[in-house]
Amino acid sequence: MLLRLFISFFCIIPILSYSEPPVVLVSVPPYLYFVKKIAENTVSAESLIPSGANPHLYEPTPKQVQLQKQAVLWLKLGERADQKAQRVFQEMKNPPLIIDLAEGLALLSYKGDCCSHLDTKDLHIWLSPKMMQTQVKRITQALIQLFPTHTELYQRNLNTLLKELEQIDQELTIILKNKQGKTILVSHPAFAYFCRDYKLEQLSLEEEGKDCLPQYVPELLHKIKTLGIGGIIIEPQHGSKAAKLLAQNLEIPTYIIDPYSEDYIASLKQMAEVVKNIIHD
Repeated sequence: MLLRLFISFFCIIPILSYSEPPVVLVSVPPYLYFVKKIAENTVSAESLIPSGANPHLYEPTPKQVQLQKQAVLWLKLGERADQKAQRVFQEMKNPPLIIDLAEGLALLSYKGDCCSHLDTKDLHIWLSPKMMQTQVKRITQALIQLFPTHTELYQRNLNTLLKELEQIDQELTIILKNKQGKTILVSHPAFAYFCRDYKLEQLSLEEEGKDCLPQYVPELLHKIKTLGIGGIIIEPQHGSKAAKLLAQNLEIPTYIIDPYSEDYIASLKQMAEVVKNIIHD
């Protein structure tokens, strides 16, 4: 009897392993929301950059590199960590299907508010619900290409997701309708696409991880006071010491917003409410 149970147990193991859902890899956590919404439990969605990590500085662990190698689909953006992952996939005999979500989109360049003028493309493209509608269609097409038996499910979930994105876009437009043309102050310039959607301006204390250069500080302080900015938005992934010191000096509050949150809709709503509160009419 014991021998029979022993044999049965080890016969089950390969079946369980084989039945595990295929891995779909995304570059940053917000895209987990969309993959899970579209594919449900037909895939296992994993993020190349874990929640809370700085995408500009993150170095994958050996364990995470092994996870990358299990992926059948990679939805990439082009961040620094993406470039390292690309090298891993190039060495694989059977690399995953790779979809560049930024390809063909109207990308913005970082503006040199208080740093040297850079021509680096801004890749925070998920923070625009309008642009996300194009991206979720692309994600769905890739999933259907790999798993055609789930086409009906994916198409149905895509339609639901598109309606959800349209609805949040309308909600944010209403919340921010009286703030058009106003400026928000941020510790890190992640919100340019959000600002473009809702006709706002973004003023950043740093650019691509570089603190404001000393010679630009007086000009920056003048801008803040002239514009009547009532708070600073800081991100948990980036250093906020300078922002907090500036807020203390100007006697304005700081607000923590995580643009890399997997809770996509809640994050956008929080952003809109904070902007509504810190911009004076």
